Amino acid sequence: MHIKLYWTSDKGSVITSANLSSNALGSGGQLELGAYLQPGQVNIEKVLSHIQAKSVSPTALRNLELAHHEYIKRNPQEHISTPDTRNFNKWFESKPREPWKFSVWDVASIKLSSRAKSLLINEFGSSSCYEWMSADKGDFNDNDWILCLRETPNRLGGITWMFAHHVVPVPQVERKKLNGGYAAQVLQVGTLKRYEKPPFSLVGKKIQQAVRNAYQEMQPDRSKPTVGFINAIRRYYNG
Repeated sequence: MHIKLYWTSDKGSVITSANLSSNALGSGGQLELGAYLQPGQVNIEKVLSHIQAKSVSPTALRNLELAHHEYIKRNPQEHISTPDTRNFNKWFESKPREPWKFSVWDVASIKLSSRAKSLLINEFGSSSCYEWMSADKGDFNDNDWILCLRETPNRLGGITWMFAHHVVPVPQVERKKLNGGYAAQVLQVGTLKRYEKPPFSLVGKKIQQAVRNAYQEMQPDRSKPTVGFINAIRRYYNG
């Protein structure tokens, strides 16, 4: 246990072991103890004078975020009440923005590879997997959020999030037969309720149409979305 201090000039202070997180503040049933102090009882300038600040790089923040994803994977979120997912504008204006990737898919006869099944059995005791898709080597990594758009010969279909619980290489001998010739498979073990919230909400006609329009205009490559594609989504979303 290590101590935290939450301080305001007019409301007083709380000294507690609780982190500033939904779990620590009770949404998951976790209980924490703390002491409330009236305004003026904590000399905040004296406290701050003992703090040795360190600069934090974007890479360090991203590594911390990935570590948090790993924690959530081991502690599924189905039964924990979490805040609603922010809209696209709130994501766009956040600093740093939570990264995400992009994929276009269609319905195909893709079966789990032997390596994917083995991983699932070793980790979960079953080869069951909620969702999976094929990918090129290096397109995606574990813990990526992937915005998936379905494309058919006649129309652009639904747009959904996928969480890359695991990205698994497919053995060479199985690629053509099971995986459409691609070198890897992206596995989402459970429904999206298992994981924390995605970067932004895809619920509603406004964001769905904005993504479709931006895709038709920019024709982005698979994997990492370009700045132009992201800016086009914002333009159509607010247009």
